[in-house]
Amino acid sequence: MGAWLGAEFAVAITIGLLYEFAGFFLEWPDEIPVGLRLLTYVLALGGAILSITLVKRFLSSKTLDQSLPLPPPPPTF
Repeated sequence: MGAWLGAEFAVAITIGLLYEFAGFFLEWPDEIPVGLRLLTYVLALGGAILSITLVKRFLSSKTLDQSLPLPPPPPTF
């Protein structure tokens, strides 16, 4: 869940900052156009799906240590 939200926020903030910097130097309007908002959402969603896929692959590639010692027997009273 954290990878999903983190990737969405990272992509959306990056695109927003790039638009603001380009808008400052190229004198674009301050309000982000609807098409760019939609593109930002689609790219953020794609980044989130990619991040979940990468996290899932990383975690599934880890081997489980099956040689855990058995717990001690319960005490007798």
